[in-house]
Amino acid sequence: MKKAMLFMAAAVIASALCFGAAGCAEQGIDPETFSSETVTAEQWTAAFEDDNFVSYRLHSFRYLAGDDGVNESGICTKEENRIQMEWTLGDTSAGADASTEATMRYCEKTEDGTILCYESADGSKWQETPDYGAYKTFANPANGFLEIIEQLMEVNLREYETFTYSEAQKGYVFTQETSAMKDTVTLKFQSGKIVAILWERMEGETKTGNYICAITYGKQNVVRPKVEEPSE
Repeated sequence: MKKAMLFMAAAVIASALCFGAAGCAEQGIDPETFSSETVTAEQWTAAFEDDNFVSYRLHSFRYLAGDDGVNESGICTKEENRIQMEWTLGDTSAGADASTEATMRYCEKTEDGTILCYESADGSKWQETPDYGAYKTFANPANGFLEIIEQLMEVNLREYETFTYSEAQKGYVFTQETSAMKDTVTLKFQSGKIVAILWERMEGETKTGNYICAITYGKQNVVRPKVEEPSE
C-alpha cells in the first residue's frame, strides 16, 4: 500500500497544464533545456527551505517500465495553506491496456493544523476523503513534495557534496550505478531556487524510467471547491 501511495503521489507531482514531456515542451516548459546557475553549499541548502514553497506550481511527467510500470501526469498548484492536485495515471506493465484513470484532489491545512482532503473524478462533485499520508506530506510542510521525490528516486537531494556541476547537462548531476542499472539525477537552480529536477534510469542501452519536473514560483489561484455533503 505504501508503494502504491507513493506512485499516486508521484502522479500528483506530475505535469501542470501539460501531459507528458512532449506536452510540456509544447507549453514552452522544457526543464531539460533550462540552464542552472552555479550555487554554493549555503545557497543549495537555502533553496530547500520551507519558506520558498508558500506558493508554487509543479510541471512534470513520470514514466516507469516493468511490472510496476506507471505513466503519470497531472497538476499540482499550491497557495499558502491550500493545494489543488489533478492527475492521470496509466499502467505500462505487460499486458495492460492503454486506459488511464483521472482524479482530482484538494487539501487544506486549517488554523488548528488539521489537514482536510477532498476528492473528485471530474471536478463537478467533491467529497471528503481519508487523508493518506502521502497527500498530507504535500500540504505540510510546504516543501513536503521534495520528500516524496527523494523516496521515489532513492536519493537525498539536499546533499550538496554528492552533486557535480555539468556543463553538458546544464545542471548539478548525481549518478548511482549497479551492475543492472544506472540512475542519473539532475538539479537546476535559478534566482536561488530549485527550478528543475530530472531523473533517468538506464538498464543497459534501454531507458526504463524517466521523471521530469519543473517548478515555477509566485502567487497562485487555489479556490476551495464546493463539497457535496455525504448521503445518509
